[in-house]
Amino acid sequence: MVDKHIRLFFHCYAAGLRNFFNLYSPLANSWQFYDNSDANHLDLIALKVKNHIHVKNNSTWESLVEAYDGKEN
Repeated sequence: MVDKHIRLFFHCYAAGLRNFFNLYSPLANSWQFYDNSDANHLDLIALKVKNHIHVKNNSTWESLVEAYDGKEN
């Protein structure tokens, strides 16, 4: 039963990231994308201001884009 819940969690997590990159991000004029994996510290990964993306953590952002944005480069 635990394995089933873990798979479901990661499926929902991945779906949320795909939705962010493919649905929500293109529609928004601005957003902030944080790594909240450490409960004591939020790490700003990237932000979009006036339709321009500013990346603060290149390695993490590039990994996310490669895995979830769905665009052919």
